[in-house]
Amino acid sequence: MQKIMLAHSVNIALQDEITQRIISIQKELSIKHKELRFYDSSPHISILTKFMSPKLTEKFATAIKDEFSNDKKWELKFSIFTKAEPSSYVFLNFSEETKNRIYELHNRAIKTTKDIGSLGQAGGLPKYQYNPHISIIKLDTNEVDEAFEFIHHKLDGISMPVDTYVITRESLDNKGYGTFPIYSSIHLKPN
Repeated sequence: MQKIMLAHSVNIALQDEITQRIISIQKELSIKHKELRFYDSSPHISILTKFMSPKLTEKFATAIKDEFSNDKKWELKFSIFTKAEPSSYVFLNFSEETKNRIYELHNRAIKTTKDIGSLGQAGGLPKYQYNPHISIIKLDTNEVDEAFEFIHHKLDGISMPVDTYVITRESLDNKGYGTFPIYSSIHLKPN
């Protein structure tokens, strides 16, 4: 019997306006290009993703809440779109200052959950090096350049207040399509 290992993530909650702008870009791209991800492609900013049994979800959520419950609100800034090399993804990146802040959050989350779950996926799938970004679309490799040229929207320099972190747990339907419903939220304190 195979052990159930689900993705559990800590994410920065996007403001609705930013989410809608990114979804608009994704829809524009999907008119001419087929999205290849077999999971919910809703925009999100991952601080940490770990894989574990659903029995560990509450332990994971409690550790994350204990670590981040006293954090204060802060400002996130977006940067440019890039092609992920050597992959077939288009990413939206963050300013250097924001990226450094997210790396700090990532390191805290790893430290506080070091004995809970695994950073690698079950079944020997590759473990990717952490790189803060928003994944916009995954395409056939030969379509990436055309899709990248098609993006006319710029979010470079746009900022967004960060006031909530969310903890999600993967849910798979009977066809194996993955969604990531919110399990718990952490509301940041005012400055």
